[in-house]
Amino acid sequence: MTVDVEQPTRALPPLPPLPPRQVHRQAPGMMQPHIDAPRTAWWHRLVALMPAVLALAAILPGLGRRQLWNDELATWHAASNLTWSQFWQLLGHMDRSLAEYYLIMRVWGDATGDSEAAMRLPAAIAMAGAAGLLVLVGRRLFNLPVGVLAGLIFAMLPVVSRFGQEARPYAFTIAAVVLGTLLLLRAIERPVIARWAPYTAVMVFAGWSHMVSVTILAAHLLLVLVAYRARVEPRLWWWLASLVAVLTAVIPLARAASKQSSAIGWIKADQKAVVGLPEKLFGSYPTAGVIVGLAVVASVVLWSLNRRTLAVLAVWALLPPLFTYLTFPILHLFLFRYLLFTVPAWCLLAAVAVYTIGRALAIGKGHIAVPVAAAVILSGLGWVALPGHTDARRSPVAGQPDYQAAVQVIKAEQQPGDGIAYNDPFGELSDVARKITRYELRDQQAPRDVFLTRTAAERGYYTAEECDDPAACLKDPPRLWLITTNYADPRDGMAAGQLLRDRYDIARVFTFERVRLALLTRKVPA
Repeated sequence: MTVDVEQPTRALPPLPPLPPRQVHRQAPGMMQPHIDAPRTAWWHRLVALMPAVLALAAILPGLGRRQLWNDELATWHAASNLTWSQFWQLLGHMDRSLAEYYLIMRVWGDATGDSEAAMRLPAAIAMAGAAGLLVLVGRRLFNLPVGVLAGLIFAMLPVVSRFGQEARPYAFTIAAVVLGTLLLLRAIERPVIARWAPYTAVMVFAGWSHMVSVTILAAHLLLVLVAYRARVEPRLWWWLASLVAVLTAVIPLARAASKQSSAIGWIKADQKAVVGLPEKLFGSYPTAGVIVGLAVVASVVLWSLNRRTLAVLAVWALLPPLFTYLTFPILHLFLFRYLLFTVPAWCLLAAVAVYTIGRALAIGKGHIAVPVAAAVILSGLGWVALPGHTDARRSPVAGQPDYQAAVQVIKAEQQPGDGIAYNDPFGELSDVARKITRYELRDQQAPRDVFLTRTAAERGYYTAEECDDPAACLKDPPRLWLITTNYADPRDGMAAGQLLRDRYDIARVFTFERVRLALLTRKVPA
């Protein structure tokens, strides 16, 4: 059965005819969304696989090649290195806001192991899913071509391959936000409990994967308002019940996590962080320039044709960074990784611009000009984004020490009876180095950690505890590996520095990016 609808005025020439479809009532201001009958909707879902496959093709190469960095080592520690009792103890001390993700990764790790590729594969799948789901969101907000373009643009971004190769929850958050938006659009189409319930569940999942993602609810409110203005349907306000349920589930987690805020005390909202946000959000400044430029073009188009849809996407894209920046003195959440779920909104805007340009060029040239123009623009985007994809695969992560290279030397050259120690001048090095040493040597005997008294697992933290009396703990192993920063003498800055000078000579020093490995040998008594 076909329901008459009021279509928005469009200055663009019509698309090629689509297969017969059943059209439902739509909100004014939307760019001719295609809500298809079941007999035709299957091929739209099939088309959505194209961006998902492209995203996987961009993410999977080198999935396990880049070494784990600090945050991913935290994931390994929580998901694979702790007993269940130690895991709950850790959440009592810190990272309670990541409990959902860590639980998923514990179950996943039990089935797949803890290799770099295995730990990153869930993020790769989630990111590819987000690309496919974005097609369906774009189809409902605009039309299928815009949806496909949005999915393809998303799949081509360097930030997608970077965080699709990250054993952290950000890809989960992006996928949940896009899926939640799709489920909301379906619930608006037919506002019954069977559609509100999955929307609510997915938004709770999004909030638990990262609390900042609940700011998307402001954009969702606008969607509901637009739909209600087009069709006075009281059941649309069942969305308020979803809102209450989501906030009820997320706020207690946020309050508990606020008591563990020391873990994010290093975040800054200074000029460098603000200026660097576009580069971090899209993967490179050139890519950011292209996407933002296309979004500006789309904003001009939508201002006259689809102002309400523009408002929804603008709130999705801009409110989260503005909110986290303005509330930074209280919440300390202004970090690009926490804002990655806004990228799909930028891709939708960019897709509208590409679609509009293609349609404008197609006038009098036939429908083939539309995909040709889109292919040219997307090829240009791909060329601009390519260096960002290369940087995304850099090992180690930019700015991080190359611990893996140091540990590989130990793995190849260690001898029975060797010890290992860590120089910790800045309060962080030792436990990052200690965790990656433990990870890289997890399947073989590692040198004895000479100054260790309690492991991080035993303490229920990410950091271990070292002994107060280095001389009593050292026990004079014949050789000692020392991982440190680039000091002239690798023992400088250590509490046990003088002890090691008195008892050991430096036999060899290996220098790597931001880290040094020294082999100390015990002095022969005179």
